[in-house]
Amino acid sequence: MNNKVFLGTLADGIWEEDLTTGLIAPLSNNDVSVYPNPATNGFYIEAGYKTTTVSVYNLNGTMTLSKEIIGKSYINISDLPGGLYIVKITTDEYTVEQKLVKK
Repeated sequence: MNNKVFLGTLADGIWEEDLTTGLIAPLSNNDVSVYPNPATNGFYIEAGYKTTTVSVYNLNGTMTLSKEIIGKSYINISDLPGGLYIVKITTDEYTVEQKLVKK
């Protein structure tokens, strides 16, 4: 079960809350990286060497794609229309949601 939730980017870093203990701590910069943003045909995601599920949602909440990755992977979004999307990155340790602009 995922027991951590991404709280957001604050002035002094990226924070998460451990739902088991209630402790709030900085999310390691090495845990997840999504680039480039904005993206044209796709984006890279780096999530360490953990099995990671990457899901892309449109603003209506509809999942437009989902893929399981390990390490660094390229996610092709060339078939999606331009606009704003939410990328949800889930491991057994945390869930992070980031906005992604598709040109």
